[in-house]
Amino acid sequence: MAVGTVEADQVRSGPRWPAHDASYRPDIDGLRAVSILLVVAFHAGVSWFGGGYVGVDVFFVISGFLITGLLLDEHARNGRISMLGFYARRIRRLLPLSALVLISTLLVGWFLLPPLDRVTLFADARAAALYFANWRYAGQATAYSDTGPSDSLLVHYWSLSIEEQFYVMWPLLLLAVGLVARRRPVLFRPTLGVALALVGIGSLLASAILTPGGANAYYWTHVRIWELATGAGLALARPLLHRIAPRAAGVLGATGMVLIVLAAMSFGQDTIFPGAAALLPVAGSAMVLIAGFAPRARVPRILAGGPLPAIGRISYGWYLWHWPAIGIAVLLTGRRLEDDTMMAAWWAIVLAVIASLLLAMASHRLVEQPVRRSQRLAAAPRLSVASGILLTLLPVGMTLARDPEPQLSPPDPAVAESEVPVRLVMTPAEARDDGVRGMRSCHIGFGRDDLDRPCAFGDPQGDRTIALIGDSHAQHWFPVLDRVARARGWKLLAWTKSACAIVDVPIYNYRAFRPYEECSSWRHRLFDRLRAEPGMIDLVVIGRSRGYAGIVLNDDGERIDREAVAPFWEAGARRTYAALLEASRAVVQLEDTPWGPRDVPACLSEHLDDPRACEFPAERFVNRDAVLVAAERAGAPEGVQFVDFSREICPSQLCPVVTDEGLIIYRDAHHMTMSFNLTLAPLVRRTFAPLVERG
Repeated sequence: MAVGTVEADQVRSGPRWPAHDASYRPDIDGLRAVSILLVVAFHAGVSWFGGGYVGVDVFFVISGFLITGLLLDEHARNGRISMLGFYARRIRRLLPLSALVLISTLLVGWFLLPPLDRVTLFADARAAALYFANWRYAGQATAYSDTGPSDSLLVHYWSLSIEEQFYVMWPLLLLAVGLVARRRPVLFRPTLGVALALVGIGSLLASAILTPGGANAYYWTHVRIWELATGAGLALARPLLHRIAPRAAGVLGATGMVLIVLAAMSFGQDTIFPGAAALLPVAGSAMVLIAGFAPRARVPRILAGGPLPAIGRISYGWYLWHWPAIGIAVLLTGRRLEDDTMMAAWWAIVLAVIASLLLAMASHRLVEQPVRRSQRLAAAPRLSVASGILLTLLPVGMTLARDPEPQLSPPDPAVAESEVPVRLVMTPAEARDDGVRGMRSCHIGFGRDDLDRPCAFGDPQGDRTIALIGDSHAQHWFPVLDRVARARGWKLLAWTKSACAIVDVPIYNYRAFRPYEECSSWRHRLFDRLRAEPGMIDLVVIGRSRGYAGIVLNDDGERIDREAVAPFWEAGARRTYAALLEASRAVVQLEDTPWGPRDVPACLSEHLDDPRACEFPAERFVNRDAVLVAAERAGAPEGVQFVDFSREICPSQLCPVVTDEGLIIYRDAHHMTMSFNLTLAPLVRRTFAPLVERG
C-alpha cells in the first residue's frame, strides 16, 4: 500500500475505505426540523419549551456528523481530502445567506435603532461576519438567557461562529493526523479516533467543570466542541453502525427523541448549561442519528416523512431570519418589563415567526440553492473563496462606512450656552455602562438562590450595621449607601436578586414563564441569614421595583388581577416585616424611583443637542405603584418607616434625565447611574443617620 503525501490543500493517508454514507438521509433533515422548531418555540416564548435552546446542541451533533462524513467519504473516494475544496463548499453553503441576513438587519437597524444602539448592532455585525460572535458575547456581562431579541438582533450568530471555528480546526486536525500516519497509512483512522476522543473528552470535562462557574460559558468554543466531536465520532464509526439491528435502532431512536424533548421541556433559564446537562440532548441526537442507519425503524421513518424534511432543508435560513424578525417585532410593538427588557404582544411574535419562515423559504430558493448548485463556482474553488472574502468584507465595510460612534459625543464646549440648554459631562454610552460596581456577586440573577458569600461592605468592623436587600432597585442604591457607611463607620450588608420582591408572596418569572421559585427560596434564606447575624441589625433598607402588581400568584399558582392584588400583597408585607423585625431594630421601605417611558441613554443619543427632549412628565411616571405602597403601609407595624426620594430625583412637573451639572441620571429607563446615585450621599446620610445611630 503506497504511502500518501500531505500537500498544501489536501490530506492523503490511509487505505481507501468504502464510502458508507454518500446517499441523502431525509431523517437527518427531519431531525433538523425538530431542532429549529424547538429553537423558534423557545425564542417565541412558548412556555412548554423553556429549554428549547437545546435545539442548537442537536444542530451541533448533526453538523459534526455530516461534515466529518463528507470529509471521510472524500478520502475514501480519492485517497485525499482537498482543503481548498472543503472550504469552498462551506463558503457556498453558509456565507451568501449569512451575509444577506447581516446586511438586511443592519439596514433595518439603522432606521429603527437610536445611535447608541446602532453602535452595539454594528459591533455585533462585525463579530458575526468574522465568526467570533460567541467570544464577543462571552466577554459581556449578560448571560444568553438574559439576552432578549431587542438587546441584540444578532446574538444567535454565536452558534454559527462556533461551527465556523470547528470547520477551520477540524480539517487541520485531519491534516495533522495525516502527517502522523504518513509512514503507516493504515493507522490514519485509528489515530483520528484517538485524536477525536482526546478532543471530545477534554472539551466535555471542560464543560462540566467550567460551566457552573460562569454564565457566559454558554458561548465558549472549548466547552462546545465535544458536541460536534460526538457527531464526528459517529461518522467515523459508520462501518460498524450500518450493522445495527432494526429493533435496536427502534429503541435507540425512540429513546433519543424522548431525551431531546425531555431536555427541551424540563430545562429552563435556571439550568446550568451546557455542562453535564448538555449530555441529555447530545446523547439523544446521537441515538437518533444511529437509528437512521436502519431506515425502516419507526423514528427514522417518522422523521423522513411528512413536512419535516422540507422544514429541515430551510432550517439554516429560518434560524438566521427568526431572531432578528422577533427582535424587530419587539422594537416596534414591545412593552417594558420590570428589569427593562422588552416583550412584544403575542400576535406580533406570531407574525414575526411566520415572516421569518417565509423569508427562509424565499432565500432558500433564491439564494442558497442557486449558489450551492452553481457549476461555475463548483468548478472553481478559488472563485468560491474569493466570493467568501467579499461576502465577509461587505457587512464589515458597511459597519465601518456608517459608524454611528461619532454621533454619541456631547456638543463641543465652544458651542454657545444658549444653543445647548443642558451640557453633558458624560456620553450616553458611558451612562449605559455606569452600573453598580463593587458589589461583587452579592447581586444574583434569575437562576440562583444562594447566599453563601459574606456580603459585608462599608466598614466591616463598624459597630453599627445596616442591611440593603431587595431587587435591582435596591441594588442601584448600593453605591451611595456604601459610601455613607464607610464615612460613618457602619457595616453594610447587601444581598439583592433580579426582579425578586422581598414581600413574602409567590411571584411569576416572566422570563422563564413559570413561578419564580428561586425568588421564594432566596427570600427565606435571606430572612434566616439576617436572623443569624450576631446582635441586632440597626436598620434594614428594602428597595423594590414597581412592577410586581401583575405577577403575584395565588395559592393555586395563578396570576392575580392587578385590581385584586392588594390583600395578598398586604398579607405578604406583614409576614415580611415581622421576619425582618426579628433581626433588626428598624426597617425602611424605599418607595420606587421614577420610571421613564424609554431608555434614557438611547434617547439622549438622538437628542445630544437638547437633552431636555428626553424629560418625561411626573404625573404619568412617578409613584406608579400606589396599590403596592398602600398595601405595604397597611401591613406595616411599628418600626417600619417609608422613605420616598422621588421628589429629589424628579423635583418638578417634568422629570429631568440630566442634572444641572451634566450627569445623566439613568443608565436605562429606571435604574440610576452610579455617578448620579453617589451625588445623593448628603440626602441619604441625613435620612438614615438618625435611624442607625439612635440609642
